[in-house]
Amino acid sequence: MNGAAPTSWRPALVLAALLSACAGPSATVQLDPLHVEGLTLDGQTEAVVMEPESLFREAGLAFERGAFERAFVHYRLLLERFPESPWAGPGRFNAGLSLERLERWSEATIYFTAVAESATDGDEIHGARLHLATCMEQLER
Repeated sequence: MNGAAPTSWRPALVLAALLSACAGPSATVQLDPLHVEGLTLDGQTEAVVMEPESLFREAGLAFERGAFERAFVHYRLLLERFPESPWAGPGRFNAGLSLERLERWSEATIYFTAVAESATDGDEIHGARLHLATCMEQLER
């Protein structure tokens, strides 16, 4: 090796350096607990960080990849576990979009209706109503 720490050690070394530089040798750092759960999708179990922003971010990445079922599951977890989070409003709308892409029109209407009834921003309300109308039209076919 060229004297560099293995990649797996680097986070621990960075934390140790910060602790010794910032707070001296007797410093104590209190970190919030990290809640991780196993989630099984498509027959595979993965570790999911149960934190609103992480769930929203993972859902968005899944949506961008076209993994709409995975996106919906993450958005649903966000809404079930953290309904008061600032991420819940956008998560509710995006859950509806995920269901819309899956052509699960009836379920999508539930999310778009909730957004239309609870949003305070005119653009959000208009967007939700537009998607709601699309879903209703598909259900009538």
